[in-house]
Amino acid sequence: MLRYEQAMILGEDSKSRMLGFDSLSKELSQLLSNPASISDSLEFLRSLSVLYVDDTTRVLSLQCEKTPDQYVHLGFIQTRDSTYQLDDASDQLANPISEQVGPDRWYGALYFHIQPFVRDGKPHYLLFGFDGHSQSSRRKLIEVLTFTPDGSPIFGLEVFDHPFQHDVSRFLLQYSAEVSVRLNYDSDLKMIIYDHLIPMKSIYRNESVVMVSDGSYEGFKLTDGTWRHVDKVFHQVNDGTPGEGLPEDRKKLFQKN
Repeated sequence: MLRYEQAMILGEDSKSRMLGFDSLSKELSQLLSNPASISDSLEFLRSLSVLYVDDTTRVLSLQCEKTPDQYVHLGFIQTRDSTYQLDDASDQLANPISEQVGPDRWYGALYFHIQPFVRDGKPHYLLFGFDGHSQSSRRKLIEVLTFTPDGSPIFGLEVFDHPFQHDVSRFLLQYSAEVSVRLNYDSDLKMIIYDHLIPMKSIYRNESVVMVSDGSYEGFKLTDGTWRHVDKVFHQVNDGTPGEGLPEDRKKLFQKN
């Protein structure tokens, strides 16, 4: 599998990267179909994210840059009894923010954190993920994972209360590929924190504006099973400036005349 992973990451063109991705996907699917493989950490695969729901269930995800403008994903949810393959259908979802989907219509992402919470007395899970998305913009998201009585995974649930967004089953942030943006659970504050984004003129022909951080933060705090929006997490902004991380010539767009 290591040679397929290397081809997926270092392949010189789209064809060779996708060949590596497809071959690695087949090998993983075959391996994970054996329930006993849940004890295999798979740490030798550096590009594979493995997050544990508990001792009996884990979530695996993988991302491949097919072209600078197209990323593909693959995922699995493995239990001691069964394995569900997650097929990336993010480009097919009519409304990716509000749709509730199964494994065959998964919003593909590379997950980097899992956060359990309780709603209506039942366990739920937030999956924090990254999507390379396109040459000009990136996406981070919070996916909601639940399980049916028979153990099948379901993605998406209206657990977010936001004043300007409605029917939010998964939370998405789209931002400029030129900057980094925070979206994660803060265990000290016991809440989700993310960068407040503002528009900036884009350098890309395919769009007029992109979103960047202005140095302040918003968030969500759990109350009675619902993640309620917090307009400003801190009363003061960070020490950075709007457009932090941009080249110096791009930062000038934020300066007052």
